[in-house]
Amino acid sequence: MPKLKRNRSGRFRPRPRTKVLQGAPSKPVGLFVTKELKLAIEECTEKVQRIAKECRARNKKFRDLEFDIEFDEKLCLHGFPGSEVSQGPGKDVQRVTEIFDDPHFFPLGGAANSNAIKQGELGDCWFLSALATVSCVPNLIEKICVARDERVGIYGFIFHGDRGWTSIIVDDMLFTNVPKFEELDDTTQALYHGDKDQYHRVSRKHGSSLLYAKAGSQQETWVPLIEKAYAKFYGNFSHIEGGWTREAVEDLTGGVAKAFITKDILDGDRFWREELLKANQDRLFACSFDPLPSLPDDAGEKNKTVNGLHGGHAYSVLRVVECLGKRFVVLRNPWGHGEWTGAWSDGSREWTAGWLKILPELQHTFGNDGQFVMDYDEFLHCFTMVERTYLFDETWILSSQWVHVRLTKQPTAWSYGGLTFDVTIPSRSKTILVLSQLNERAFRSIPKSSLVLLDLAVVKKGDKIPLEVASQARPLVCRSITVELDLDEGDYFVYVRFDQSHFVPIHEPYPLDGFGPYTPGTPPIRPHASSRVLSRVLSRKVEAYSLAENWDFGAKAAFTAKSLEAVIQQDLDEIEMKSALATKIELPEEFGSNLSPPRGRRSRSSTLPEEKEGTDGEELLLLRLPEADALNSGIKATTLDAAPPQRVEDPPTPERPREDTKEKIVLPPRRIGPLEFQQLETLLNLFKIGFLNLLAIFGLTLILPTPERIPQKPPPDEPTLPPNGIPEQTTPYEDPAMLYIAIDSDTESDISVSSQASPKLIIEPPSPIGGSFPTPPTLLPPLPLARPAEPRGGGTTFSSRQEWKDLLKDETGSIVLGLRVYTQTKDPAEISSRIPTDNAFK
Repeated sequence: MPKLKRNRSGRFRPRPRTKVLQGAPSKPVGLFVTKELKLAIEECTEKVQRIAKECRARNKKFRDLEFDIEFDEKLCLHGFPGSEVSQGPGKDVQRVTEIFDDPHFFPLGGAANSNAIKQGELGDCWFLSALATVSCVPNLIEKICVARDERVGIYGFIFHGDRGWTSIIVDDMLFTNVPKFEELDDTTQALYHGDKDQYHRVSRKHGSSLLYAKAGSQQETWVPLIEKAYAKFYGNFSHIEGGWTREAVEDLTGGVAKAFITKDILDGDRFWREELLKANQDRLFACSFDPLPSLPDDAGEKNKTVNGLHGGHAYSVLRVVECLGKRFVVLRNPWGHGEWTGAWSDGSREWTAGWLKILPELQHTFGNDGQFVMDYDEFLHCFTMVERTYLFDETWILSSQWVHVRLTKQPTAWSYGGLTFDVTIPSRSKTILVLSQLNERAFRSIPKSSLVLLDLAVVKKGDKIPLEVASQARPLVCRSITVELDLDEGDYFVYVRFDQSHFVPIHEPYPLDGFGPYTPGTPPIRPHASSRVLSRVLSRKVEAYSLAENWDFGAKAAFTAKSLEAVIQQDLDEIEMKSALATKIELPEEFGSNLSPPRGRRSRSSTLPEEKEGTDGEELLLLRLPEADALNSGIKATTLDAAPPQRVEDPPTPERPREDTKEKIVLPPRRIGPLEFQQLETLLNLFKIGFLNLLAIFGLTLILPTPERIPQKPPPDEPTLPPNGIPEQTTPYEDPAMLYIAIDSDTESDISVSSQASPKLIIEPPSPIGGSFPTPPTLLPPLPLARPAEPRGGGTTFSSRQEWKDLLKDETGSIVLGLRVYTQTKDPAEISSRIPTDNAFK
């Protein structure tokens, strides 16, 4: 019963209860604390201070030669050919001091605020949404912006990737969208009465002139500069167009992301209590929904909305509040405008005089500033995906392992067993397991023709039932799977199943009607098929045909799926085999007193010990026999604590007195078991193969000619090049997949790449929020290689670096996967991997 407190009227009223959030972190959360974090901060700070000191000594501002958007804009804007940024490069490039009269990184007397973020012409709403979400945690943005010297124009940031924390240094030059005064026509110049200073003061001297992200305040610079640093982190601006908000929050904080499909939430009240109420404490949230399909009649309407909200667009969850029995979610559009127009929107009829009093508690004001309020039930109904990123405190520790796995050639059955991780948890702890693909954003502009589907199962060693089976929230577009468990000390298996999605050419054409022979000249039906669909269909056919006892599987066995239960049972059998080989074996009485252990299988010396008192001529003998011997001869296995077998000595005779002659044990012939027979047969076959190989090598040495008998060709004459350095006639390579380089006549730095290979079908997954994946470049006819292209600044020549062509190839047949294990233990978890021979690289 709650305690009572007397009010002014003299009556007692219940004391208000304070709501305690269960599971709130005991220590402040923020950036994931690792050794790399400290090193990255120290390296970034030292580099900024050193460069600033050098620039002041030379009386010059800092210019980032690695990411120079003024003189090397193509490198900074675009990725691989065919992956150009949607908007750029803008009208001009200016320094921060040229754009703002009184620039300052953060607002004066304050900290980073989500209301200051406004998206520009770049399709990176997912990143700006993450930036707004992170800014809701006090002082977290300030930890990402490590060091700066605003006068010199140098800024240092840190981001988290697959290798840990990395420092990024940028200058203060930004793209602007307002042309110079001299570029205006006469009519436009006349509007400013020909006054250049007035034009600069009105049109170019404020943050609104920025091409990309900008801050709401006219003088803040942290938003566009951190966006530029993030673009440099991934190589160029085109690589940060389109993505998922949770992945950007991971890059900013080092946290672990997970996606929830709102249709799959079983209990909405539980999700509110256990997830959303902890927003900005140890987890951050964002949300989105898929774009609405356009109908033929809606050709004139480009963007269909749901009560003002846009599909395929990222929204930040700033905070959640429960008051007066109502549950509210406060969200923000990174555009800085465009809000929810449904119930509880700004100025809606739900905001009566009584409800207006809770606006300060919601920290919300009316206005088209991109921030809006939604009811929780309406929130779940409108958005299809809720993205959550878990933040760590200093009590968490990480261990990880990355492996390169060869994928089974498609089409084939979708099976487990291609990769297994063995994890040892040192003590009981809350554990987060993350199975992740390699972060490919930095080279995402290289075209891909296949995607990979992942799922996993976590099983405790010795158990048959998995603790959890998880898959990607959105197949083919999510790069990681996150599992959260409370694990005891012990060993665990993480079984991985992966599947590819690409088109497989069907060489045999089918008629349009599907019946009868194919008639040449008619268009075939389905010249290509999805590898996943084809694998499923063929697996079902093999499963049906396997009912016949005399059906020849042959190579068709690859379409027999290996289930999770079969892989678990295989590991259990291996564990039992190792356990049986480690036990002691008891000899049966029918073996007689003259039996002795085979040579090399006794655990002690083969010399029998002397007779001990109280044994009446009996002594102990310790034996280790294979499991097959035990099964064939009826030997009974005992535990390590059981009494060892006994042997009775023969009575002494005059011919063999006990004190003069050592005992000898003779082992009678023993029947060979089936397992040993198979082993002997295998060894014999290997011996035959080895002997035949040696015989073949010896024969080749007699047949092949020696090097002295091979005629040597004279060395070719050195070709004479014309003055322009290009021969008049060139012969292209014969390899149809060989890439060629065409050197431009004006400059050798402009290099175009083309291929003779037939174009591949490019698979594009569902577009992430804020953009779509880049389309592949158009394959051009091959150009002959006139002469090797020498890289600027020296380096290896073209003939000695053939590997770069392999890096451009599509990695369809392999994948790089990593398992990260986060625990709250003193020592990190131990991880090892098991890859079958067919899937392993040498």
